[in-house]
Amino acid sequence: MDEHFRDNDELLAHLLMADLLRYLGSHFTHSSAVAAVPPTAGELKAVLQILDGAMENADAEVANAIAVSFIEGIESEPFFDGLSSLLGPHLRAELERQKAWRPSAR
Repeated sequence: MDEHFRDNDELLAHLLMADLLRYLGSHFTHSSAVAAVPPTAGELKAVLQILDGAMENADAEVANAIAVSFIEGIESEPFFDGLSSLLGPHLRAELERQKAWRPSAR
């Protein structure tokens, strides 16, 4: 978070969500592209629970940042198979909503 503020001088929710997705994905990929130690399984689950709760209870701006910059395109990530089983009901519902909306799904 400190690095995010240093780089941007403010909180950019969409950028933060994209960074968070890469960070959580490093649990599965052990990628050195992330400047932090990959999260433990417990940390990964805790963050996903927070995001899931936010999809249910947050204001529209926060929910939009999660939907657009965390969920949208998540299926193309190399770690999707590992991450998808850990998504809570609200994140999963958003993923399904987006899948149904895509022109290729019609």
